[in-house]
Amino acid sequence: LGMQCDVAESAAAALQRLQASTQGYHVVFADVVMPEMDGYKLTREIKRHPEHKNTPVIILTSQSSPFDRARGALVGCDSYLTKPVTLSAFHAALSKVLRKRLGTDDLSAWLRAPAQALA
Repeated sequence: LGMQCDVAESAAAALQRLQASTQGYHVVFADVVMPEMDGYKLTREIKRHPEHKNTPVIILTSQSSPFDRARGALVGCDSYLTKPVTLSAFHAALSKVLRKRLGTDDLSAWLRAPAQALA
């Protein structure tokens, strides 16, 4: 989609990257199933820090029960996507959280539209 991404090998590493970033991140993607700290705890940690509480968190996971979705909402995730996810659903969720975060409807500078054949 034309965005620059950083990858963290664990939730702890993701939190370190967030804390060390001088510019912050526009969005964080988190899986639920991770070693040491699950995606729910990671989301809660991100949202409890004043400097990151407005950073959108999209949970992208295979955990699809209504309980899992409710748990994601309770910890403050901004969107919850279950694998496998289509490119169009991914793009829609990302566009929604970025519109809210950036306060603009024109995301052309941020995202390229997904190709129809890939959706």
